[in-house]
Amino acid sequence: MEGSACLSGMSAVAYWREVRSHVSRDNAMDPDDPAFKPLLVRLLSEDFCVLDLTAMPRRLSDSSVPCSMDLASVRKARSLSTFSDAEFVELLVDRPQGRRYFGGTSLRVFSLQLPQDSLCLVDSGLLAPSPEMTLLLAAAWLDAVSLAQLVCEFCGLYSPEGCGFVNVPPLTSLRAVESFAEEVTALATAAGRRAPNGLGALREALDESVERGASPAETACALLLSISRRRGGYGLPKPEMNLDVKADGGSCVCDLVWPGERVALEYQSGIHERVARQSADRAKLNSLQAAGFTVLQAGKEDLKQLRRADELAAILCQALGVTPLRPSESFRRRQIDLRKVLLAGWWGEGV
Repeated sequence: MEGSACLSGMSAVAYWREVRSHVSRDNAMDPDDPAFKPLLVRLLSEDFCVLDLTAMPRRLSDSSVPCSMDLASVRKARSLSTFSDAEFVELLVDRPQGRRYFGGTSLRVFSLQLPQDSLCLVDSGLLAPSPEMTLLLAAAWLDAVSLAQLVCEFCGLYSPEGCGFVNVPPLTSLRAVESFAEEVTALATAAGRRAPNGLGALREALDESVERGASPAETACALLLSISRRRGGYGLPKPEMNLDVKADGGSCVCDLVWPGERVALEYQSGIHERVARQSADRAKLNSLQAAGFTVLQAGKEDLKQLRRADELAAILCQALGVTPLRPSESFRRRQIDLRKVLLAGWWGEGV
């Protein structure tokens, strides 16, 4: 791959977000179409949701990043609309000798052999790390909670866009990222090399992360409740997100659900204020309760106000049969630090 450039770091994250924005637009339906369904509804309710994925780059079989780069490839990276306002583009080479410094670029070395399908073709002469590889690269510079958020985003049904977010199919899954980490570990061991920076952090993030969240707020809710107490979470069992639950002779999709304990938590966003949605939510509630589920509800204020978050966690502990632990002073400090990360931003008013 002589003469190719490969995106890295935050540039790779920004690239995948731009790709997902294109996928969202490519799969939008005309609201005037009698068969109109929002993309999220199609993703959650259709077993075989047919999508236009032409915006997704093709994975390659190459097992190493480029050994060097040329000016043409760097210019191609800089020309992407994703980086039009960026101060610099982060790029990856596989050896220190391959570094060439061009204006507006930041270079990083990653010399370990990669599993197949770890690189994607953006354009002739320009590559991007796969979603799994992007998460490994991010693990070297993100804090633990921010990394878990990014894992949830890549494995979720949403992507940030402007001041809000769009709904999209997942880029990857927790299992795929775990398999990638296992392959990287095996390749490093076989080569007599130490594991790359960030691999341990990525494994820890996988233990804390959830997948199939439909919004940043749903994910924040799940993480606040389930992240370990040593990081400031309530340490409750991890929920399954947007699971199709059989209830009352049919099925319905629950935001957060603990199927073994027959407990569901519905996150009420601003979208739920619509009359039609309120009616559908009441029908869902009735169906779940008829099927023997304990159904709880939470909204933005239940998460933002610490007292209300404590009350929600206490009720969930009782429903899940978990013994609540008294908050110590050190736990409160960790909790405040965690909340600063998870509740920062709160994309748009519809969260």
